[in-house]
Amino acid sequence: MDVEIISKECIKPSSPTPLHLRTYKLCLLDQFYDHFYVPRILYYNPPNLSPPIDTELIVSKRLQILKQSLSKSLTRFYPIAGEIKDNFSIDCSDKGVYFVYARVKSPLNKFLNHLDLIPLTHRLYPVEGHEQGEEIKGAYVGKIQLVRVLVMKRYVLIMMLPSYFLRLTEYPRDATWMAVCEPFCKNGRFVTRRFVFDAKAIANLKAKASSLCVQNPSRVEVVTALLSKCIVAAFKTKSGFYKPTLLTHAINLRQKGKLSFLEDYLGNIVWRANALCRSGKDVELGGLVCRLREAITKLNVDFVKSLQGDKGFLNICKAIQDENEVCLSAADRITFSSWCNFGFYSIDFGWGKPIWLSSVGSDESVTNSLEFIYLIDTRSGDGIEAWVRLLEEDMALITT
Repeated sequence: MDVEIISKECIKPSSPTPLHLRTYKLCLLDQFYDHFYVPRILYYNPPNLSPPIDTELIVSKRLQILKQSLSKSLTRFYPIAGEIKDNFSIDCSDKGVYFVYARVKSPLNKFLNHLDLIPLTHRLYPVEGHEQGEEIKGAYVGKIQLVRVLVMKRYVLIMMLPSYFLRLTEYPRDATWMAVCEPFCKNGRFVTRRFVFDAKAIANLKAKASSLCVQNPSRVEVVTALLSKCIVAAFKTKSGFYKPTLLTHAINLRQKGKLSFLEDYLGNIVWRANALCRSGKDVELGGLVCRLREAITKLNVDFVKSLQGDKGFLNICKAIQDENEVCLSAADRITFSSWCNFGFYSIDFGWGKPIWLSSVGSDESVTNSLEFIYLIDTRSGDGIEAWVRLLEEDMALITT
């Protein structure tokens, strides 16, 4: 599947950012988290065109509209067009967003029907990574013959209003992102597989997982519980005994905080809910759902408020150190992130609604990483696609 780059350009804001907005300070949460891209790929069907139609002309016009729209949007979301200049602020310099237009020499229907589709998705990702020493930011737009594929590279969008800002170096050594995650990074070849749970399968899981603790579990909870059960069993098969495993879910604090101003902010307003499974008795569906619900419930309004104000920094450090203590009891960690109910299937860039949304498969060059799972809505909205990235030997155990 050859990818031919047609054009590259930098899209700048349609109007300059005012001087008083030139420096954008990062909140405490953004200073703590490492910034990395999490790509989403949106797939679109071609329009119904009756010959004779100049398809190239139509594509050119729509791409031009897309670039104009992006340029106008950057005036409102001006930090995206800037660059991080230190550990605690963004220089809103209107530098712009990287934009690539490419053709892929394969029909979309052939691509989507490929038996080994997941590794191919990585070919649609703008893997150049850097040009002239500068980090690429932006959108990657590809056209598969007469079918358009829009590939948007997700940014880390950064906005929040704490009372003051501190450098990353101010965090205690045992209260950093790497201190929490590095012990669970594994070495080896990582592979990605996709598992699809339709509405019927999820209904069956909900019936099996319901208990006095959680009578009406959510889609995300039951799929997380099932995958966790299977992966922990794989760990047991490989080691010969159950090892304490930490189940971690990234949680959007906007919904938990119930604070109106959070709805208008973008970025890493995220924390982690952790459920520790100590033995085989802890990995039954109902028990796992209870543990997950209990962990998520702790991230409530009071927790969000504790991260703000003059004591916000100290409370964040305390929360990280508490998590570190839990991590010391775990031998393995499985990290989940849910994209469900994000509304991706309603996004229309001029080609109608997407027919599929995906992440990207594992890059074979990655040999040291966490084992990670993304949960995504199916197109119908009532199912879940789980994109599971594990060590190759762990994946072999859960798929056999």
